[in-house]
Amino acid sequence: MAAARIVAVAPYGSASASTRERIDRWLFRAGISTVRHYYLGAADARPRTLLSRPMRTLVAECRLRAVRASMRDTVLLLHREATPLSRGGVEAQLFRRAARRVYDLDDALYWDTQGSGLRRWFRAPEKYRRIAAAADTVVAGNPVIADWASRYCQSVQVVPTCVDPNEYEKKAEYRLGDPPVIGWIGTPSGIPYLEAVAGGLKALNRATGARLEIISSVSQLPPALASFSSVVPWSVPVARERLAAWDVGVMPLSDDPFQRGKCAYKLLQYCASGLPAVASPVGANVEILARIGAMAPRDVSEWANALLALLSMSADARRELGMRARRVADDYSFDRWHSTWMRAVLR
Repeated sequence: MAAARIVAVAPYGSASASTRERIDRWLFRAGISTVRHYYLGAADARPRTLLSRPMRTLVAECRLRAVRASMRDTVLLLHREATPLSRGGVEAQLFRRAARRVYDLDDALYWDTQGSGLRRWFRAPEKYRRIAAAADTVVAGNPVIADWASRYCQSVQVVPTCVDPNEYEKKAEYRLGDPPVIGWIGTPSGIPYLEAVAGGLKALNRATGARLEIISSVSQLPPALASFSSVVPWSVPVARERLAAWDVGVMPLSDDPFQRGKCAYKLLQYCASGLPAVASPVGANVEILARIGAMAPRDVSEWANALLALLSMSADARRELGMRARRVADDYSFDRWHSTWMRAVLR
């Protein structure tokens, strides 16, 4: 379909990995004239963020309603939601004005029960059903989301949250550091999943001296992690360079409907670096872990045993895991999925 331009709408700015990797990176590769409406432009749109910026929130709401007049002959690429203060009506109205309507979804937001009651009210499942039903195509981050979307939209295409393996520093040394370094990268909202396996990580620390390094914008660690952990402030260069210095990457998740909709981006970052990893067998992680032959613990005791077993391997065995991980990352690269994304969005 020929269109004058793309209008990209998202609840977060480019500081959010979700917007950056699923929208900005693709639009840059497509080389198409684009107008972006990224709500506050912040890294998240949680109630606390909105309340701390009341005037910017009001302006963002007014801007969304004004942009409807400029939607003619455009492809509307809507990521997740247009506003956290809608139950789907604003998004449906935007879609009705566009020539082509594409909904990009990388989380099972329809099962999100986190946060305050007010946040959950705005994130009721019917909101996302309404948006998906108004779209011409849903671009789903994984098969779990695609299966849900297919109930409401006839055209659904899976495009994973991709990585560019060429951008990541590659791990060259697989002999353990002294002490070994276990690494985790993510937003502060993911810290509770680390906290849930803190017992296993602490047992590993007692047995081997291994320490946990966290790349995040988190300001304070919970007591369960603080004694054996350190924090490195997140930035794009740090995310691409630091992972290769770790001995093991970890990605714990809880096994619930919301987490089963995760796109394994964290695990793919480890893969792109050639970093051996241990991750929960939940959602998109399952296939990736199986292809690598990596360990997939399900409870705290299994986490301690899996990490200890990985650290006890020979350097050559860990290198082989890292090489398999890099091959998997190639299959989840932007180059691999470029034509699929272009067809889904611009057909």
